[in-house]
Amino acid sequence: MTKTSVLCLLVVALMVVAVGVNSQRRLGLNINLRKLLKDMKTPSKVELEVGCVTKQGPCTERGVRLRQFLPLVGSGGRCIRCTPAETRALRQVVVVLQRRYPRCWAAVVAAYEKRSGPKPRASGCA
Repeated sequence: MTKTSVLCLLVVALMVVAVGVNSQRRLGLNINLRKLLKDMKTPSKVELEVGCVTKQGPCTERGVRLRQFLPLVGSGGRCIRCTPAETRALRQVVVVLQRRYPRCWAAVVAAYEKRSGPKPRASGCA
């Protein structure tokens, strides 16, 4: 192979990696967090989302996204695929759950703990 063809292959490989990183970035949280925080003022909507996160009820697309990213932020970690603004907003969601809906937050925590025994129910937590 000539130096030119090796250089072309290297450029193509770098482009493929760059496209892969950009497409992976779009797989982030991708939900309207302002609307979520507004909806958290309604207990029935909180119960719906918590039911999805804890796998105790039906899911919306937003609930599926929360199920993926909420445990990362709730356990003190950080969301690698999220922007700093999305991570701050997720932390705000966790704080609202902990303060306004402690029984719902207990259900979320229990869903991700590896203990046996009965777990708190998401229905009626708000």
